[in-house]
Amino acid sequence: MNSRYLNKLNPLNSIFGRLFLWFWLTTVVMIVCTAITVRQIIKGPELQTIPADEQQKLEQIAIEFRRKVEAGVFHNSRKMSRLVRMLSTRFDSDVVILDVEQDRVFHDAPRMPAPFERRFINLASAETAYGFMAADRLFFGPVNVEVAGKQYSIFNGRMIRFPMLQHRTDLFALIALSISGLLCFALAWSFTRPIKELRDATQEMAKGNLQAGTTHNTSRKDEIGELSHDFQTMSVKLNELLENQKRLLADISHELRSPLARLQLAIGIAQQNLETQPSSETTENNPIHLQLLERIEKEAHQIDTMIGNVLQLSRLESKAFEVHKHKECFPGCIEGIIDDARYEAKSHGKSIDTDFPEPFSLFVESTLLGSAVENILRNSIKYAQQRITISASVDQQQLIIRISDDGCGVPQQELSKLFTPFYRVSFARNRESGGTGLGLAIATQAINAHNGSIKATNNDKGGLSVAISIPIQES
Repeated sequence: MNSRYLNKLNPLNSIFGRLFLWFWLTTVVMIVCTAITVRQIIKGPELQTIPADEQQKLEQIAIEFRRKVEAGVFHNSRKMSRLVRMLSTRFDSDVVILDVEQDRVFHDAPRMPAPFERRFINLASAETAYGFMAADRLFFGPVNVEVAGKQYSIFNGRMIRFPMLQHRTDLFALIALSISGLLCFALAWSFTRPIKELRDATQEMAKGNLQAGTTHNTSRKDEIGELSHDFQTMSVKLNELLENQKRLLADISHELRSPLARLQLAIGIAQQNLETQPSSETTENNPIHLQLLERIEKEAHQIDTMIGNVLQLSRLESKAFEVHKHKECFPGCIEGIIDDARYEAKSHGKSIDTDFPEPFSLFVESTLLGSAVENILRNSIKYAQQRITISASVDQQQLIIRISDDGCGVPQQELSKLFTPFYRVSFARNRESGGTGLGLAIATQAINAHNGSIKATNNDKGGLSVAISIPIQES
C-alpha cells in the first residue's frame, strides 16, 4: 500500500485523530483515577484473611494480656491504657483492647476517629480473626479472652506503607486533575504554538517581509503541517513575484533609457536646424514647429524623470546597495536641500520656515536622508498655498523631522496609500501637478534603510504633515 495512504490512516497525522485520542486518553485516566479513589474509599470495611504470623502474634499478645490482668496489676481503666501501651511497645505494634461489657476501646494509635472505634465493637463477636482497615493502619483480630469474669477482644495493628493514599481521597482527586490538566495543556499547546507561528509570519509578511515563513512546522503530517507547508510555498511564490516585478521595472527602465536618449538628441538637433535655417527658408509655421518641439522635449524630460525615479525606487526596494552610515551633524546635513527647496518655493510665491534644535550628531546616510527630505519638501511645495514648515525634535533617542504645508490635505482613508508607488489622490494630486507618484515611495524606502518610520497626517491648518522618525545612535 502507498505510504501516502498509510500516513492518512495514522490517527496522529490528523487533527481529528489527535483530538479523539487525547480526549479519550484523558477520559481513561480520569476513569482509572476515579476507580482507584472509590476502591480506597470502600476498602476500609473489607475483611481480609489473617496471615499465619499475625495470628501467632495475636495469640502471644492474648497470653501476655491474660497474665498481666490475672496478676491484678491492671485492674482499672487508667492502668488498662498503660497495659495497652506496654504491649504495643513490647510487640512493636498497635494493640487495641476492647472491653466487651462496657464497649470501651483502649488503644495507643494516634488519630483514631470515633467511627473506627465502632468498627472494633462490631467485630468483637466474630468467631474468626480478620484483617481490616482502620484509619491509617491495618488491624487483625479479634482474639477473644475471658479474664476475671470479664470478656475482652484483642486486636493487633500496624501502619500501612502509604497511609496518605489510603484515606486521603482528595490527594487522588488532585493527581487526577493534574494529569488531565497536563494532557489538555499539551494538546492545546501542540495546536496553538504552530498557529501562533503562522500568525507571526503573517504579520511579518504584512510588514513587507515576504521571506517570513514557517519552517518549524512543515515536518508535521496533520492539517496544520499541510497549512504551514502551503504558507511556506505561498511566501516563496510571493517573494519570487515581487522580485520579478522589481526586476521587470528595472529592466524596462534601462531599456527605455536608450530610445529616450536618442529622442532627446533628435529633438536637440531639430531645434538647432530650425534656429539656423536662413530667413528665406523660414515659413510662418516654424514658430508652431518650435512650440511642438518644446512640448515634446518637456514630455521627454518628464519620462526621463520618471524612469530615474523608478530606477532609484527599484534599487532601494531590492537592497542592491549598502547603506554606509556616518556621523553627521544635524541639521547641517540637510541644510543644502532646504536652501534649494526654499529657492524653488520662492519662485512659486511660497516660503519655507524651519524650527530646528541645537546642532547634534547622529549616524545616517546623508544622501538617503537628503533624498527623503527633498522628495517630501517638493511634494509640499506643489500643494501648499503659501507656507511650508519643517521642524525637528528629539524624543527617546529618535530624531523626528516633521514637514507640514497649508494645502488642501488628503482624505483620511487615503493617508496610508500616499507612500504606494504611482498612487495619487484623484481630486487634486494628479499628473497635471507635475509629479510622478514616486517621491513619497522613494522617501519611505530611504527611511526604511535607516530602520526608521514615516507617517502622514492632516494638520490643524488643513494641509498635510509628514513625520520622519529615525534612530539617532546606530552605527
